[in-house]
Amino acid sequence: EASAPGVQSAQDCTLQCVQGRNKEALMSILQAISGTGAKQCETIVQRDEETSVIPEAAPSTTTASLVPSPEGQYCLLSPVGSDPDATPVVEKAVEWEARAKLERCNSAESPSVATCCRVVRSHGLEHRLLNGPVDSSDSTLLHYCAKHSAFKLIQCLLEAGADPAIKNAKGQTPYAVSPDKRTRNEFRHFKGMHPDKYDYSAAQIPDALTEEMERERSQKQAEKQREKRKLHREKLKERKAAEVQRQQEEQEKQRFLSLSDREKRALAAERRFAKQLLETNGAHVVLIRCFMCGTDITGKVPFEYSENKFCTMNCVKEHRKKPQTNRA
Repeated sequence: EASAPGVQSAQDCTLQCVQGRNKEALMSILQAISGTGAKQCETIVQRDEETSVIPEAAPSTTTASLVPSPEGQYCLLSPVGSDPDATPVVEKAVEWEARAKLERCNSAESPSVATCCRVVRSHGLEHRLLNGPVDSSDSTLLHYCAKHSAFKLIQCLLEAGADPAIKNAKGQTPYAVSPDKRTRNEFRHFKGMHPDKYDYSAAQIPDALTEEMERERSQKQAEKQREKRKLHREKLKERKAAEVQRQQEEQEKQRFLSLSDREKRALAAERRFAKQLLETNGAHVVLIRCFMCGTDITGKVPFEYSENKFCTMNCVKEHRKKPQTNRA
């Protein structure tokens, strides 16, 4: 017994595609299965067949041969009497009535994608290729795509006829093995576009996602982001104000520590006097002003420079910029 090389290569191409190594191959196969790319595929196959060598007389045993084309590809000559239903899993093997002989110029090369497409179409294996298990866990191609988050391939397989209700050996549907929300949403999007195509209840796919629902969700998400950014800006503003106040307090503390004992006692007296005026509702008395701008700094720790008192460092800097003649 021998496996049909074209069908086996179709499996290899699809599994490689799921792992991101040969996406073009799987897209071509699925297009051929769904019929959207049938004309292009048949053109490639006819070109391959024109370069193939067909035996003059077929022996009693069935023979399958791969003949090289000018482009280095191979074309499978389907044997007469093949039985595509000999095994329950087309991806594992297709048994032939007798031993098949495979003649290839280079055993390291695989049959062309066109060959794989033609084998699948000619034997009517589309359903089994899409929905048959590909390993011992009874996972289908849709299980593999969902597990590896192949978003575009999930849509392609569903449109081609891959049934999302098929479960693997653990009783899991492709939706159930999806690792993240984005992958699961691909199934919900497809349900919204094709509500009657599959048994979505058996596939364990929840409510469909329509374009309107997506817009509403996007608007809500955008509103949440705006509120979050607004709250973040307010918190930053509060932290900045608190930091400014802390720095001012630290500066005033350092200025107070730099005062002499006499100046500290005088400052304390000013504050007591200002407090008494506030308690008696008396008129405020200005005891000291900024030497530069004249701001009332009674009861405050001043900035001192050249025996003069200032309200801020900016006033100190402005006074120092004055020419000596204007200071007198």
